[in-house]
Amino acid sequence: MLITVLATISTLLLSYLFVAGGWQKLADTAYFHRVITDYQILPANWSPWLARGLPVVEICAGLALLIPAIRLPALASVALLLAGYTFAMGLNIARGRRDLDCGCAGPGQEQTISGWLLARNLLLISLALLSGSALQALSLGWLGWSVALLGTTVLALLYHTFNQLIANNNLLRRIARHG
Repeated sequence: MLITVLATISTLLLSYLFVAGGWQKLADTAYFHRVITDYQILPANWSPWLARGLPVVEICAGLALLIPAIRLPALASVALLLAGYTFAMGLNIARGRRDLDCGCAGPGQEQTISGWLLARNLLLISLALLSGSALQALSLGWLGWSVALLGTTVLALLYHTFNQLIANNNLLRRIARHG
């Protein structure tokens, strides 16, 4: 039962993160378009399409995690999306382009790409893959669901706290550089 509860927590957390993240990006596609273009990985004329399409894909993947019949493909999709984002950040870090906004948190809370974000994404990929291998039919009783919802809430709060610390660190570095 513990494995099922942990897999449920991971799945609910990923669902929340992808629906919320996709929604933030969809709310300001011009901002997300700039982020995609700044990465300089794909042809610039693809950016408008990706800025509109990726958020919809994220929302659909996040919602699909809640549907038992398609949960495993949705977990694979989430892992692939995260792997793509991690690759894009890692490639730009390797190029020495660390001042790029990751595009993760939306227009109100810019975060520059860093090793911390790569580690965070690798952890989320691991959660998706482990959930896919451990997830059953989510046959939890009321106690299991209560623990899963509480665990998901705590992890979501920790996730947002971690992201805020990264954003604050980036802001402090910019302030220190400019005197």
